[in-house]
Amino acid sequence: MNFGVLGVGSENGWQVDILVMEGRDLYGVTIRGGRCLLQVGDLAFHRLKQLQQFLEVDPEEESIFLLHGAFGGKLELVQHEEQMSLRVSRDPGDTYPNLLEVTLSPEDRAALAAALQQAVEDAES
Repeated sequence: MNFGVLGVGSENGWQVDILVMEGRDLYGVTIRGGRCLLQVGDLAFHRLKQLQQFLEVDPEEESIFLLHGAFGGKLELVQHEEQMSLRVSRDPGDTYPNLLEVTLSPEDRAALAAALQQAVEDAES
């Protein structure tokens, strides 16, 4: 499958690339920042806009945004106790759950939000 770059944004060390999956009405996103690299495909464009809106919500408001059912589990952004985390989890039922959680500083959250906004605007132009 071929991909084409549709939108790019960057802010304070964070970069977001929105890729179009040729021949399909689906998109991919690559997020790079600090020591974090995340690549997710098979997303509808409106999910990227919803992620952008989620990142702009008041950081004191507790909430969860399910981005994708990726990596055999759930890929979520979690806002809890004024801190945002990127969480990949899988509850296998009656065995021990699998979890990876990366906490973003308030500065990282703001930079990611700005980079995503730029990428979405670039993709829409």
